[in-house]
Amino acid sequence: MEQNSPNILHLTSSISGGAGIATLRIHNLLIERNFKSKLITKKLNKNSLKGTLINKIFNFIKIFIPKKLKSIFKDIKHNNYLSAYSFYQKNELQKNGISRDLVSSIKDIDILFVHWVSDFVNIFDIFYLFEKHNCKVIFVMLDHAHITGGYHFKLDKYNKYLEENGKKVKMPQKNLANKQFKVKKNLISIMHPEIITFSKNDEQLAKNSSFDFKKIWRTTIPIDNINLQPNFDKLETYDCDYKTIFSCAYSLSDYRKGSKFLIQVLNYLDEMIDDHKRIRVLCSSDADVDSLHFKNIFFEKFTYNEDVSVYSQNYHNSDIFLFTSIVDSAPQMPSEALLCGLPIISFDTANIREIIIDSCDGSIIEDFDSKKMADEAFKLLYLSENENTYQKKIDRYNRIKEYHNKSFLDKIINQIIHNK
Repeated sequence: MEQNSPNILHLTSSISGGAGIATLRIHNLLIERNFKSKLITKKLNKNSLKGTLINKIFNFIKIFIPKKLKSIFKDIKHNNYLSAYSFYQKNELQKNGISRDLVSSIKDIDILFVHWVSDFVNIFDIFYLFEKHNCKVIFVMLDHAHITGGYHFKLDKYNKYLEENGKKVKMPQKNLANKQFKVKKNLISIMHPEIITFSKNDEQLAKNSSFDFKKIWRTTIPIDNINLQPNFDKLETYDCDYKTIFSCAYSLSDYRKGSKFLIQVLNYLDEMIDDHKRIRVLCSSDADVDSLHFKNIFFEKFTYNEDVSVYSQNYHNSDIFLFTSIVDSAPQMPSEALLCGLPIISFDTANIREIIIDSCDGSIIEDFDSKKMADEAFKLLYLSENENTYQKKIDRYNRIKEYHNKSFLDKIINQIIHNK
């Protein structure tokens, strides 16, 4: 451990899901570099357990709802900002914080990293730690909440898409968001925090925000795992009984991940392929596939597991990866797919234009166009003869591995620690 190493603390609501895995990757890198890094996450409490029980009861009731009514509810939910995760943090105005008992017990902080903290700590908790420890505060932009009054993501492109298709959505609790924004702006102007972003797009969003960040950094999340490498046992074969698709919308119900768009893509593909061709789609065990009827497409379920040695098999068992997300900040699945050698087809969100830089990597689809995504998927699956050759897999792997090189975050961390 380097001399006079600072005490580093990470706060995060979860260490699961995309944001949680990203937090762990950052924390583990600091541990690997011999920094004194500690991570505190939200613990389950009675309220959260109650919420889980309510969800289970609701899911049971849903079994008895007619399919037509389910479809109507899905459409309403899909066009609602709440379902797209756009307003998560609703407790910024609680001056006594959300987890004051926890934060008051924390000792010895020199640098505080604030990751995805929805309903775990609020701006007053963070300000409390700042005043008590005189620590440097670093926001980590794994979503957009750090630059808003609580909106989880700024859905600019998706909102434009809806309006162009004759659909308008009111942002929920806009007045509350505005009030929270003013409070955050005031406290941030006192703390002068720094913020780490993971794409040019998010860097620009942070610059355009009204918050007074002392420094805005841009780097990449370190992704380096022996399981995220090409599997050369599965090279391109044209006598295979079926082709396999994996996507970020594997639950078929997560609207922010584009579940509705994925189903549209599959409908187009089902019409395009001949009866002697078949496509397998990997989906999670909780996915509702009973209401989906295809001629030449079938689903294979997997049990969700955040162990990279387990979930990496979904990439290795696939021919292409579809990134249908409506909006994202620092998605790791497209990069993981490329690391495993897969070509990807993606909507133009987040840092995708930094991920897909040539035709070897895949293609980018504008304006959430499901038909174009299906056309590109068909080309990759059936018309391109050399998409999953040894050389192309290696090319994808080498380039994206360099993009996520640990040295980039190393450099940022060293500059933060040494006040540069």
